[in-house]
Amino acid sequence: MTQTFKLCLATEILEVDAEHLGVTITQLKDIQVTVSITLTQEPIPSLSFTYRIQLPDSRLASQLNWAKWQAINVSFTDFLWEQTCLECFIASGFNEHNETASYIEINASPSGHYALYQFESYRNPKSLPPSPLLQENKKARAYIDWHNDEQGYNGKTISKVVRAITPSSALKLIANSCDLSSDLFVPRYYYQRSFSVPVAQLLLSSDKNHTYYEPNKYIKYIHPCVILQFGQAQLYYAPAHASPPDFHQRAYWSRFKY
Repeated sequence: MTQTFKLCLATEILEVDAEHLGVTITQLKDIQVTVSITLTQEPIPSLSFTYRIQLPDSRLASQLNWAKWQAINVSFTDFLWEQTCLECFIASGFNEHNETASYIEINASPSGHYALYQFESYRNPKSLPPSPLLQENKKARAYIDWHNDEQGYNGKTISKVVRAITPSSALKLIANSCDLSSDLFVPRYYYQRSFSVPVAQLLLSSDKNHTYYEPNKYIKYIHPCVILQFGQAQLYYAPAHASPPDFHQRAYWSRFKY
């Protein structure tokens, strides 16, 4: 099963960010960010994440901090949220005080660096960097598996037809497929990264009565987020936002739909 999230932009300082980047507020709002999360069983139970970003123009593309993925970078690295970062929060439930119980934070940089953290409750422990999430043996740190989705992305410009196509105009396009000068095309810049996390790594101490073959019993809340770094400006994306933006706020997380 796959659940797709359309992320929205936090707007508290949108005017300041637009002025700083030399673009309009409309251009910032036209940035599209989606995250697809898939629960798979083969070869082992895993959660797969695909992050897609579309930018509307070259000015934003030239300022986006989107590092090239390199195998040499694949390692557990702290403080990834200080630059462009692909994130997701996962929890099994909430307690009677309406605060998060233990939960997991996943950070991934387009460069290949990653980190997984465990919290006992809202931002607890408060130390930075947070406590690393450990594998089942409680010794080695948890890890992610990167997918190969480099081809066709990484900021490639793709022309997209934005003019409405009627049946009659479609026939005309087919008949004159070599002459598209009369159509309106808008360049967009596409970026994508995909990775997966073995479900066995997502078992927290509070889930000790379950197995990783029963993910519906402990992966109940999920909150994919993205931080995009443009020069000195950071834009924050999530399915819903606290004000000011705070990805850890459990009231804005979504139920994972099995």
